[in-house]
Amino acid sequence: MVKKYLRFVIAFTAITLTSLSVMATDEVVKWSQMPNMGPFGYAFSSESAKPSTMADDFKCIGGEPVVAIRWWGSFYQPIPSVIPYPNSAQWYDPTTPSDVPETFLIGFTISFYANVPAGSDPFMPWAHPGDMIYSESIGMDEITQILYGTVTHTTGVEQNVWQYYASLPDTGFEQEEGVTYWISIQALHRNQEVQWGWQEANYLHGWNANAVQNGYSNLFTWDLVPNKDLTFQLITVEGEIPEPGFLSIFLIAVFGLIFKKRRG
Repeated sequence: MVKKYLRFVIAFTAITLTSLSVMATDEVVKWSQMPNMGPFGYAFSSESAKPSTMADDFKCIGGEPVVAIRWWGSFYQPIPSVIPYPNSAQWYDPTTPSDVPETFLIGFTISFYANVPAGSDPFMPWAHPGDMIYSESIGMDEITQILYGTVTHTTGVEQNVWQYYASLPDTGFEQEEGVTYWISIQALHRNQEVQWGWQEANYLHGWNANAVQNGYSNLFTWDLVPNKDLTFQLITVEGEIPEPGFLSIFLIAVFGLIFKKRRG
């Protein structure tokens, strides 16, 4: 009888450990626009140093809140600084694969907006962000930053693309299923000489309206950036590692029952 219990415990432990390993890496991505890593994949100024803000739209699928965000971007240094908001293809990249540029930024501000559909605003006839409905500034100590890859542009300029991940505090961004929203991600600078740009998405992954930029001109609140989308993933369930005490307590209880049965 004891051997049967031991076989049960071994089998259950194997199944449980397998489940825990899956849970440790599992996440639910509700919206995904992957980066354009080809020769025409640029990053566009979205930073406090200039200042400027890029934004892109998405559709809420499923109705669950956004609890974490993954996005991609690049650093670049204007030499000389002639154009106020150049994209990353035009300038020198001051980072290297072995150099994680943590000292360049303080953090990021992530904001969500209501949608103003195309044709509904006579002053800006393209779709653009409306009222801000959520905003959170997150420090670099709470953001994961890793090198994602390198883009080599047709000009010969090489651009390191960095991947970022941050959890939103509390319950995250609550949203309504089927509704279009806009998201902006703005870098908060410590080093004013180095610019940060939000990497553009593979255009096939984009949706609905083109990206827009605030701060580029004095003519519009949001300037249209034609044929461009931005890269980000919206996550509704983060991967979690369960408390190890759960498995330990369960195994102790099972072995206790085994030895109790044996003594009986």
